[in-house]
Amino acid sequence: MIPVRRCWVGGCVLLPAVVIGMGCRDTEPPPAHNHDLGSDGEPLMPTASVWHDPDIAKGQADWHPFREPEAVPEPTTGETTTDTAPAGEGRIETEIRELIDEYNELVAETTIDDLDDLLDYYMEEQHDALRPWLGAAVSLPDKFGRIREALEEKLPAEKERIVAAFTMLQDPAGRKLVVESITVVGDQEATASLPAGSPISTYRFVVVDEEWYIEMPEIQKLAALKPVLDLALATYDGWLQGLESGQASPQQILQQVEVAAAAAQAAQEAMGSEEDSATDTATEPGIGDESRETDKEPGGG
Repeated sequence: MIPVRRCWVGGCVLLPAVVIGMGCRDTEPPPAHNHDLGSDGEPLMPTASVWHDPDIAKGQADWHPFREPEAVPEPTTGETTTDTAPAGEGRIETEIRELIDEYNELVAETTIDDLDDLLDYYMEEQHDALRPWLGAAVSLPDKFGRIREALEEKLPAEKERIVAAFTMLQDPAGRKLVVESITVVGDQEATASLPAGSPISTYRFVVVDEEWYIEMPEIQKLAALKPVLDLALATYDGWLQGLESGQASPQQILQQVEVAAAAAQAAQEAMGSEEDSATDTATEPGIGDESRETDKEPGGG
């Protein structure tokens, strides 16, 4: 019985010693992963370690500032927005009104010797028809001004009457282009309507060789207006000769100017009322439909 007890005691003493011995032995650490994480037979390589500037430990490392982020420009399509570029119709109307202003500034200073400067604004095929009318038109203001100055000098007490009469006769030839509204037809064409009472009711503006030109669709009306201008020139010449020679009294000339001014104003009002009447007739509902209605028999068909 004693030998058996010794063996059991010895075994109990030997087992802890073996376990302690195994715990103190150096062994390889277990792998981080128990299988390859690569694919298609290619092993997954370990990531690189984070780089640190070795001079940081010495306090000498340089600070590298971050790059300022830049806004990425939006792709452009080559088209300007409506906020920065005017609409096509607005641009064309602006160009035409600038042409009209330029023409009116020139016509106010033009004499018979500068007639070709005005003709350059019109279509070339209309120059021959326009030349006589423009010649008479630019001759009138000179005579117009000389008569007014002579009357104001000889009749200083009648200045109000003189101003009123010549205001009604202002620009009797309609030399300036007075436009009421502009309608853009296309990139190279536009039309303009004139105020009521004008001898011409419309202008046309066209582009030739990238330049705007004036065209008179009713140029035949200017041919009819030419005798009226010739009569006005002859009348003004007679007034001037009477004032300068003393054959006519200033009071008589002033009365004649007032009569001519009243006639001119009445003619303009008549032209305006005729245009308004024509417009009202054309737009009045039912006009022109009665004959078609009366031709129909009751019941239709």
